[in-house]
Amino acid sequence: MRRGFLAAIAIFLAAGVYCAATKPIMLPPEKEIEFLTQLIAEEPNRGDRYQMRAMAYNRLGDRKKAISDLTKALELGTGAKWLTYFKRANTYKAIGDYEKALADFARGFAACHSCDGFADEYMSRGEIYVALERYDLAIKDYKTAIQEGSYLPEPYRALANVYVKLGDYAAAIKCYGDEIEYALKDASWRVFPVSPYAKRGELYELIGEREKAIADYDKAIADLKQICDGGFNNPPCAELKRLQSLRGE
Repeated sequence: MRRGFLAAIAIFLAAGVYCAATKPIMLPPEKEIEFLTQLIAEEPNRGDRYQMRAMAYNRLGDRKKAISDLTKALELGTGAKWLTYFKRANTYKAIGDYEKALADFARGFAACHSCDGFADEYMSRGEIYVALERYDLAIKDYKTAIQEGSYLPEPYRALANVYVKLGDYAAAIKCYGDEIEYALKDASWRVFPVSPYAKRGELYELIGEREKAIADYDKAIADLKQICDGGFNNPPCAELKRLQSLRGE
């Protein structure tokens, strides 16, 4: 009876939520750890239990224990070894151990070489390469993230930011243009966290193309006016005020 109850709890934990009144509620990580530790004691050879507990430790901010559990999960097997490598890679990344993170990303890609849909993983590894100033590899990963079919515009902006670091403003402007084309499919992404029109406008300003900069500022301002509530304490309104100043209003 006890094992059946704990197994039922584990099903909820695997999804990461309880559902109450049709609304998902994230369990406190301490409670997840408590349940999973009991499950591990009863079934110590289940790698998936260690992986689930590692996720709870990560939520708690205990990276050392998360890495230990993910390593144990890899030893025991989880059915999706590549996923466990990626989880451990991101945990190493969180503590700044970039070389170990890169090694795990490589293992993850190798373990599922025929898989696709790894946009998030390429984005994450690209961020490591940026931190290490290995910009050529960051560019490659961000471009791959785009090819992998990322459902968010972040890879375009990340790629643009790298080109800005390299002083290649023309390439960065093109990336912001690509982001704008993507964002036109979803208006909410045109203003969060910062409008790509605004970013591109600032680059036009930097290279002396004031008219193009103003045109982009105007588009960003029009978008921001739709969501600003009139107070300048929230991010959209603060950004609106900043752009109006750049625009000369």
